[in-house]
Amino acid sequence: MNFGIVTDCYGVVLSLEDSIRRLNKLGFHDLEIPGWHWNAGEKASSGTGRKAERIKEVCKLLNDCAMRVHQYHSAHALSAASESLRMEQVNRIKETIDLASELSAAVLVLHIGGRHDMCANVTDQAIFDANAKSLAELAQHAKNTPVKIAIENLMSDVYRQGCRISELKDLIREVNSEKIGICLDTGHANVDGLDVPEAIRECGSLLIATHIQETCPGNDLHALPFSLRRVKSTMNWFDIFRTFRETQYPFPLIGECANNTGELPFDLVDRYLEPQRLLIQDAVDGKFDK
Repeated sequence: MNFGIVTDCYGVVLSLEDSIRRLNKLGFHDLEIPGWHWNAGEKASSGTGRKAERIKEVCKLLNDCAMRVHQYHSAHALSAASESLRMEQVNRIKETIDLASELSAAVLVLHIGGRHDMCANVTDQAIFDANAKSLAELAQHAKNTPVKIAIENLMSDVYRQGCRISELKDLIREVNSEKIGICLDTGHANVDGLDVPEAIRECGSLLIATHIQETCPGNDLHALPFSLRRVKSTMNWFDIFRTFRETQYPFPLIGECANNTGELPFDLVDRYLEPQRLLIQDAVDGKFDK
C-alpha cells in the first residue's frame, strides 16, 4: 500500500497542475483530486474545448510524472431534500463521473444526501429512498466507464444518515450494483466514536477508497497521522495500519491534509510533506510495529 495525498494540500490557490509537479518532486505517486481543486482558477472557467485540452494536458503531466489518480472527490453531493434537487445533483455527478473517467481515476468519492439543515422535514425513509434512487442512476451511468463510486462515511452532527458503516452497506445492498463501494474516512469515523480498525473490517471488500486523517472527538482536523500526542490522540495508528495490512487492502491510502485555504507558504508545505510521506509510509509498512 502506497501512502498518497490530496492535491489541494497546498490550497486551491496553487493550480492543480503545479500541485502535481510539487508532489511529484516529494515522491508521491498516488493522488486524490478534489473537484473544488479542478474547478479552481482561471483554467477551470474556460469553455468545452479548453476543458478537453486541459484534460489531455493533465493526463500527460500525470503520465510524465508516473503518477495516478486513484480517487476523484466529487464537488457535488447527493440531495434528498426534494426530487428536483435530487435530479439536479445526479446530473451534475454524472458529468463528474465522465470527468473522473477521462482523468483515469479509479474511484469517485461521494457524499450522500441527508444533511440536518437541508432535510429537517424529510423522513428517514424518504432520505434513504432518495439516496438509493440516485445511486442506482449513477451506477447505471458508471457502467459505461471504468469508474466506481465510493460513498463516504459522514459525521452525525451534520448528516442524518451514512455515519455508520452498516448504513452505507444498507444503501449498497439496496442498489445492488458492483459499481458502488465505500470510502472510509478515518477521521470522520473517529469523531463519530467508531472503532476504526473494526470499521475497516466491517467494510470488507466494499472498501475501495480512503481518507487517512487524524482527528479528536468534536474536531474534524484533517491532520496527518501522528500529528497529536499519544496521550491526547484517540487514534491508534499502529492498529489502524496493521488492520489495513491484515485485510489486504489493495489500494493506496490517501492522506487528507488541512491547508486547502492555502494559508501556508508552499515551500513550508514541501518541507512538512516530504518527511511525513516517508514516516507514514514506514508506518503503513509496519516498520515501527513491535
